[in-house]
Amino acid sequence: MQLLSNIYESSTSTIQLEQEGERFPIKREVRQGDTISPKLFISCLQHVFQNLNAKWSTQDYGIKIGNKTINKLRFADDIVLVAKFPS
Repeated sequence: MQLLSNIYESSTSTIQLEQEGERFPIKREVRQGDTISPKLFISCLQHVFQNLNAKWSTQDYGIKIGNKTINKLRFADDIVLVAKFPS
C-alpha cells in the first residue's frame, strides 16, 4: 500500500495548448491510462459492495426474481443500484 501512496503522492500533470504550461500536482482520482487504475477502481467498488451487502441483507431492497433478490448490477464501469422508496 505504501508503494501506491508514493506513486500517487508525487503525481503531476501539465496542460499544453499553444505551449506547455507549468506542472501542477494531481490531488484526486486515479491516473488516466495507468495500468493500475482499473484495479484500484475495482478494489474500491468491491469494498463498497461488501458494505452494501452487509447493510442491505436485512432490508427488503431490490427486485425479486424467483427466489433471488437483485439489488445491484455491475458491468464494466456501469452500476445500477435498486432500492425501494420510503412509503
